[in-house]
Amino acid sequence: MHSFLKKLTTRLTHLCAASLACSSIGLASDWNQFRGPNGSGIATDSHPPVYIDAQKPAWKTNIPDGHSSPIIADHLILVTFQSDNKLGTLALNSQNGNIEWQKDADISKLEKVHAANTLASSTPVSDSKHIYVYFGSFGLFCYDLEGSLIWKKAISPPQTLYGISTSPILFEKSLFLVLDDDRNLPDSQLSRSRVVAYDKSDGRVLWETPRHYNRSSWSTPMIWTKDQQHDLVVMGNGRIYGYDPRLGHEKWFFNGFTRETIAVPIAGNGKLYASASMRGGGGDLKLDPEPFWKAALNFDTNGDQQISKNEISTHFTIPLRPELPVEHPGFGIPLPGQA
Repeated sequence: MHSFLKKLTTRLTHLCAASLACSSIGLASDWNQFRGPNGSGIATDSHPPVYIDAQKPAWKTNIPDGHSSPIIADHLILVTFQSDNKLGTLALNSQNGNIEWQKDADISKLEKVHAANTLASSTPVSDSKHIYVYFGSFGLFCYDLEGSLIWKKAISPPQTLYGISTSPILFEKSLFLVLDDDRNLPDSQLSRSRVVAYDKSDGRVLWETPRHYNRSSWSTPMIWTKDQQHDLVVMGNGRIYGYDPRLGHEKWFFNGFTRETIAVPIAGNGKLYASASMRGGGGDLKLDPEPFWKAALNFDTNGDQQISKNEISTHFTIPLRPELPVEHPGFGIPLPGQA
């Protein structure tokens, strides 16, 4: 397997906290979801430490694998994990790294995911009283801060190219999930994709809006507040959408994106910012294709100036930035379905 794929398939087996980082973050503001407050990646009332000494962590705790990000709720650091065929949630004390509790998810059938993904790729979300966890293989789990299960809700897993990675978010009394799906509705060419609002108190569906022209995507939604109006912003195939977060109806959309959307939109200065890779897109400058083909020839292992099927079956990578070394993680992406 290509070396950067190995890096993708495993996460560090320990979670570290730098002493300055602990004192800087404190407990004044929770880092409550994927990429922090509203997915912005910006702490609202804290600043990063001026210097972090990687050789002197405040604590270090071994944890199982997974691609989800940790969140902070009250005094806890929470993260999901995959250990062999077991999925679960860990709560660690943010001050000393001790494991406060571990809850294994009761899941009988695991979804099929790409070798570069894991079954624990969705990041939890918290309202400081409860923790909400989503596993594509089952659905939603709600725990209190002591680890007691409050409710759970089975959700049919969407079929996606690489497996689930979108994360839930909260707004007022609602928990939102984007369930974009490659499968069609029965006797239809329309997709089963949908965005759903669940009542965070008990998991019942508050509203569900179809996204019939969207297929698998991996972006996490966010709430855009402007002029005292709130929009649930969702990336999708070729478009970005705005929905009414309370009622679920589509308010607007904008074209111009690629089929596969991953990044989280962000808002600032009264504007909304969104990005997605655009393979095959155009611009003012015509790109020279020669570096791409030279990079592709790195995989011509027998030197016959052709790339045969057996040469792309296990390690071939589609070059996106051919100027980088082949081993660089930014060089390209694996083929769909590649093991």
